[in-house]
Amino acid sequence: MNHPQTAPPGDPSASNPGEPILPAARLEHMLEKPASAWTVDDLIELVRDRRIRLISLMHIGGDGWLKTLDFVPRDFSHLRDVLVAGERADGSSLFRGMGIPTGASDIILR
Repeated sequence: MNHPQTAPPGDPSASNPGEPILPAARLEHMLEKPASAWTVDDLIELVRDRRIRLISLMHIGGDGWLKTLDFVPRDFSHLRDVLVAGERADGSSLFRGMGIPTGASDIILR
C-alpha cells in the first residue's frame, strides 16, 4: 500500500512538518513553488524528468461531477501546445440533459 509522502521538518511548503502531502499539493512540493508560479517549462521539465506518459486534464462538468480527459502527448511539442492552448474534447457527455446540442458541446480543457 502506498502511503502519502510527508514533508520533512523545516520544509516551507508544509504547514505542519511530517504531515502527509496530499495530491493537491504534490506538484507544488515536486516543483518547489506554488501553483501560481508554475511555468509551462516547469511542467514540461517535470514530465520529462519523471517520464510521465499520461496527462489528465480535469474540470467540473455541468452535472457537478469531476470529469477527466486523459491523453498521451505525441512529443514535448504537443505537450507544450496542450498546456498553452488546451485540448479539444467532445462535451456531449459532460452536458447531457442540459439542452445543449451535441454539435455545440465541444470544449477546450486547459
